[in-house]
Amino acid sequence: MEPNLPHNPNLEIISERREPETDRSAWKMLLLGLLGVAASAAAVSGFMNFSASPSPPYFWTFVVATLLFWALKLVQIFFVKGSWKLFSITLCEILVPLAVFRTHFDSVTLPYLLVAAILAFLFIGTAIRRGRNTVENSIEPQFFSVSKNVLPKLTSGFLIFISLLLYLNYFVWGNFTDTLGRAMLQSVTSTAEPVVHLWIPNVSFGMSVQTFIDTLVRGELERTNFTVAETGGHTQQIGFRELPPKQQELYFSQAKQQANAAFVAQFGDVNRNESVNTLLYDLGKEYIGKMGTAASGILSVAAIVLFFLSIKGVAVLLYWLIGLLGFIFFKLCLVTGFAVMSVETRTRRFPILP
Repeated sequence: MEPNLPHNPNLEIISERREPETDRSAWKMLLLGLLGVAASAAAVSGFMNFSASPSPPYFWTFVVATLLFWALKLVQIFFVKGSWKLFSITLCEILVPLAVFRTHFDSVTLPYLLVAAILAFLFIGTAIRRGRNTVENSIEPQFFSVSKNVLPKLTSGFLIFISLLLYLNYFVWGNFTDTLGRAMLQSVTSTAEPVVHLWIPNVSFGMSVQTFIDTLVRGELERTNFTVAETGGHTQQIGFRELPPKQQELYFSQAKQQANAAFVAQFGDVNRNESVNTLLYDLGKEYIGKMGTAASGILSVAAIVLFFLSIKGVAVLLYWLIGLLGFIFFKLCLVTGFAVMSVETRTRRFPILP
């Protein structure tokens, strides 16, 4: 028979099961670090190959490896508990890809690489500190909350890193060629064509200069109303396409002559059988050639800043995808037993590598 114990509605918990949030599995941390280093190296290598020879395989290698690297950094923030270990992994992820440029290690290149590495480490380190603070102050692992705090600095750090590498490749090592420049310009103009078509349908920067002029002239005429005299002294406004064919041809011929004369006055007697892309590139190259060294240097820096802002804008649109990839990795680690959810108190849970 059990003894009668006094009833106490205000029971106190003398002790709770407390499991320290510390690193336990060195090989699992090493594996996460190696995956991050591999993704970072693949991203940098793919980017430099693409910048030297634009092609879909290099482009997709860069994109996929970069997304994986960012997603893995999110996972590392949750699973690697020691701050110095996390920062050491990050340092390796920045320094190891520099081995791609080992043949260029000299007094000219090393300062650029050092600046790129320091800026990347500062930005990514800030992201890591934000992420760890969010994780440590959360009762439950809030993956997308951490992702929201981490990704702006994380992506900026890595993109600053590759932007400086691009500056080295093009403007210090002199690997920018006419073929590469024309290919880059063509990709830019191809992207801009849908916007141009909102105002001028049927034009293409790949068509010849003369065809481009003719298309512009005809498009302008088709948006113009003409005054036509009728019997009895009355006039009528009609569109270009409503005119008789001979009248259309006459107006088109006159407008074309005026447009050609204006073109020659502006650009000189250039070959109008070449493509618009070729003309734009040649004009830009000629203009840059006339600039002084200082002005050319400012222009090259402006081009790199524009590149960074453009690719950063694309990265912002992909935050949801990066967070989703990281969340999938996070859940896979838990489902497969690679990591487990542990308990520090009755109210806080955290993931750990057992």
